[in-house]
Amino acid sequence: TQWSVGLITDRELGSSIYYRHSRTYRFPNFDDMVNYASFFGPPDPPFWLLDPDEGTLDEVGIRHWVTRNIYAGLTYYEMDMDNEILYGQDDLGNQRNVNVPGVSHQGLEFEGLVRITPRWTLKGNWTRQKVLVRANFYPSLAPLTTEDKELYQTPRDMGNLVLVYNNQEWGFSADIKYHYVGSRYRINDVFNVAEPLPTAKWGDLAFEQKIFGN
Repeated sequence: TQWSVGLITDRELGSSIYYRHSRTYRFPNFDDMVNYASFFGPPDPPFWLLDPDEGTLDEVGIRHWVTRNIYAGLTYYEMDMDNEILYGQDDLGNQRNVNVPGVSHQGLEFEGLVRITPRWTLKGNWTRQKVLVRANFYPSLAPLTTEDKELYQTPRDMGNLVLVYNNQEWGFSADIKYHYVGSRYRINDVFNVAEPLPTAKWGDLAFEQKIFGN
């Protein structure tokens, strides 16, 4: 669930500016709370109770149509989580999903589009983000702490570039995509001590042909 309030200026061409303040809630899934160890022994307890993910999201953005064929948008966001469900450790040393207070998300997102011709379109997006944990959710492993560490498996940079061809007369379309994911800490590297994963790059090529009309 989420509620939000925003302020928007909107124009058909030129710049549009918006600000949004949101309050978000995500209730835990049942499998987030199941104690799988209870399947192999006495159910003590059979599941863990978790509070929902809860936080505040603030966004400010500008969207600009230079012409009807050229568009660019820039958005900055901050999301401060009062509580986030992460895989950690409870006070008894049990490895499980736990409620972690004070997780800070912030990022800058850019998107753009250029209609080169009526059939050719180039579009892309790029995000730079940072997610910091403000609490220690592995308490038994002191003096190591997760406090002020980056959340593992969260890439600092991500980007996509897509070239699209669309010929409606032929019923044919195709696109070629380039994807980029920046370095990020390895799964379960909660203390940010191992060498981060290298950047990842890959591409996709897709074709579509309509036959027999539609």
